[in-house]
Amino acid sequence: MTKRRPIMLLAIGAAVIATAAAGLFFLTPSDDAPEDRALAVMQALATGDPETIAAAGVELEESAIAALSGATGLIEDPAVVSASAHDGDPVVSVSYTLDGEQHRAALPMTRVGGSLVPEPDALFAAVTADAPMMIGDALIPASTPTLLIPAVYEASAAPADFLAGEARISALAGADIMSPLDAELLPEASSLAQSRLDAYATDCATASDIPGGCGIVLPWAADLRDVDSAEMTIERFPSITLSETSFLADDGILIAVVHGTGHDGKPLTATYRTESWTLRGDVSFTADTIVLSVW
Repeated sequence: MTKRRPIMLLAIGAAVIATAAAGLFFLTPSDDAPEDRALAVMQALATGDPETIAAAGVELEESAIAALSGATGLIEDPAVVSASAHDGDPVVSVSYTLDGEQHRAALPMTRVGGSLVPEPDALFAAVTADAPMMIGDALIPASTPTLLIPAVYEASAAPADFLAGEARISALAGADIMSPLDAELLPEASSLAQSRLDAYATDCATASDIPGGCGIVLPWAADLRDVDSAEMTIERFPSITLSETSFLADDGILIAVVHGTGHDGKPLTATYRTESWTLRGDVSFTADTIVLSVW
């Protein structure tokens, strides 16, 4: 098994379009010589066609198929360099060109369904994102390796409603690719986050009890011995200021009418008003939306 080589992403402003060369000669998939099997697989990868790749005996995950729409360059000129054995199993060394540069990969061969195929760890690139991103139609989740065929890909930050950012991935066979995508908040992200915060603040104000985690502090102890109920009205929602990792929402106006028992033992209703209602917390993202975690 070959040791993976870490590769970092290079952010770019424009995609480089490349197409696979036409007229590739395919070896017969039933030929069971390790060298021929490895070459047939590499030639299939050079087409970027899932059906052709599957016919060569390689099983693709749905994410790998979906990511192909984001591939801007496929491997070219695959060739067998040498063949050897390791612990009795064949290992085929192959060469190929990607993005104008020649590369080599050692492909341990394993038998699946009666045919020799390269082991996935050596054939595919494992892409690990530090935040969700899209490659073509594939969501690449954060912190989970996703196996993609060797190719050049264009990645974009997700969720697209909140973040902007692009990266170019040169995915080599058998490589571990770490992806620190340099994402930036879109101008409209704050307004979208504000609507989510408003919903949270509304839940706070309509709860049957004075909730924790809502930034609501009422000085009722100075007036009431016990509290039976509270009715809150939002006059102005806290206004959010957003970053990629945290948020602050302040200048909210909240009116609370509290019913209970005064210190003299008689029923009492007290009204409180704050013009500095504040919420703060952490920001994270899923593939589809923003997540506001209030402290």
